[in-house]
Amino acid sequence: MYKEAQKSGYELSNAHLLIFDNDDENIPVLNRLFKNDYNTTCASSVDDLKCLLNRHQYPDLVILDPFKYAGDGLDVCRTLKEIPNTANIPVVLIANRQDPNHEINALSSGAEDLLIKPFSLSVIKAKINSHLTAKYRTDLLEQLLNIDPLTRIPNRRRLDDTLELEWRRAIRGGSYIAILIIDLDGFKVYNDMYGHSRGEEYLKKVEHCLSVLLQRPGDIVARDDGEDFVVVLPECSLQITFKIAERIRSAVEHISRQNKEIGQKNLVTASIGCAAMKATINQSARQLIVEADEKLYEAKSLLKNWVCCGDDELDRVSQNNAK
Repeated sequence: MYKEAQKSGYELSNAHLLIFDNDDENIPVLNRLFKNDYNTTCASSVDDLKCLLNRHQYPDLVILDPFKYAGDGLDVCRTLKEIPNTANIPVVLIANRQDPNHEINALSSGAEDLLIKPFSLSVIKAKINSHLTAKYRTDLLEQLLNIDPLTRIPNRRRLDDTLELEWRRAIRGGSYIAILIIDLDGFKVYNDMYGHSRGEEYLKKVEHCLSVLLQRPGDIVARDDGEDFVVVLPECSLQITFKIAERIRSAVEHISRQNKEIGQKNLVTASIGCAAMKATINQSARQLIVEADEKLYEAKSLLKNWVCCGDDELDRVSQNNAK
């Protein structure tokens, strides 16, 4: 919704509603109620829902009838509220009859509202509009607080929150998690030589490069401060992390070499410190950051334009590639 609002001004008709119901007879009815006023998508199973989310098709609001769903339909609502990318999506539940337990269970599962059948079309539209407007305002606030205004990617505040969530998820899954800390060598000289405007354009090019190289849905790139970027790689071993870091180092060097204004002695390159560890309850995400930061310091102090990960064999590979 936010991207649409940026393009044409905020309009409720741009909102995307997901109608989730395992009763094939109800889906067409609900779809007819809302399709003329909003963009609608229908799902009749958890697999359908997962498929949409895997394609990053996040709705602005979910309508769900959980009380006739096979199994505990409220689990669908709870799951949406536990996933970082869907936690702020309002969920409106529908019930066939007035029941205090339904309302208690609905609100305790994280739902924003419970509508009782039969309901007035004007009432349900008014309520949905109210929830969509509230979400739009929340999205704008989150944009201001968590997004770097220059590169439009997460800032350090958002990175810390996301890393903590990914760390807890890795603990539950018994999996590895990796991090890259990227510092642009020679950027300060470039910025002083050509001005802040040109420097900002250069940072945008680097951000675009990182976004293109990081193709997995769970990978996260953020701008830390100045010319520093951080990449979080869930479920990633040190060997794979190193390969990704090498691709980034090479791509940043290529950007600089393509810039005819920059002499070969003044290339803007990337020094990268990387670390990967299996998440456990006895450790913290902070330790991962500290380890990667130490490797970055080693890369900056010894060579520059180098990926340092603490593995002697891999570090030698990067040294040879950088020469």
